[in-house]
Amino acid sequence: MFRGCKGHIAHPYNTIYRLGLCRKALDRSNALEWRDANGAFFTLAAYQSSMSSQEASLYLLDEYGLGTIPGSAFGKTGENHLRINFGCLSDEDIAPAMRLLEEISFPY
Repeated sequence: MFRGCKGHIAHPYNTIYRLGLCRKALDRSNALEWRDANGAFFTLAAYQSSMSSQEASLYLLDEYGLGTIPGSAFGKTGENHLRINFGCLSDEDIAPAMRLLEEISFPY
C-alpha cells in the first residue's frame, strides 16, 4: 500500500507537519498513545493490550498493513510500546497512514 522510504527522504520543513499529523492521529486513536518523539521522525507509542509488542507489531502488519518495530527490540522497558516512523512516507501516503493509526484496535 505505502511506498516507504526507498528513494524518498522527507524535507526538514515537513518534519513538524509530519510530527503533527502523527500526534493528532494517535491522540484520536483508542488503541495507541503518543509519546514525545523529541524532534525525531518516529515515536515509541504506548498501547493497552495483553499482546506482547512483537505480537502487536505483527498484528498491525497483518491486519492494517502498517509496519512497526516492537518496543521490546529496545529492551524490557519497551514492552507495550511500538516504534512508529512517520518521516519516510511520501506526501501522498502519510495522510492515509495516519487515518489507519486512528482506526487501530487490538483484539485483546
